[in-house]
Amino acid sequence: MLYFRAFVKKEDNPSMLDSLPSLLRALKIGDKDPCGDNVFHQSIPIELLEIHQRYKSYRKITLNGGHGATAKYYLIYIELIGLYHRFSRSIRMGDYRLYIHFLPEILKIFFAFIHQNYARWGVRFHDNMLRMEDTYPGITENFERGIISI
Repeated sequence: MLYFRAFVKKEDNPSMLDSLPSLLRALKIGDKDPCGDNVFHQSIPIELLEIHQRYKSYRKITLNGGHGATAKYYLIYIELIGLYHRFSRSIRMGDYRLYIHFLPEILKIFFAFIHQNYARWGVRFHDNMLRMEDTYPGITENFERGIISI
């Protein structure tokens, strides 16, 4: 939240912070139209999309060191903690699709910190998870029911 406040301060637009609650209330989360399509993406106000684009560019500048080494360090740290939380959630919820999605992101960290065995065998494990339906037909249904365990 402090980082977002720094972004708002840099934008020199204090009313942006005041207008966010009304923009977020305009979102239609979980609503479906008669065709069964999710209307969430159509309900996003243009102003909110513009704020998001400016915030993404602000984050990119920070990750490149434009706001100092300390800000870069803490932003990377926060992103790594967030990645761990999402990966851990996939395991706790038994959501193997989410698990397969985040596993390569975790493996990148193993490569970056030169954990060769975890990186090497993690890639092999990920490949096996992607091809498990070919190897064991019908096992995907069991994973969708939540039998994943690590």
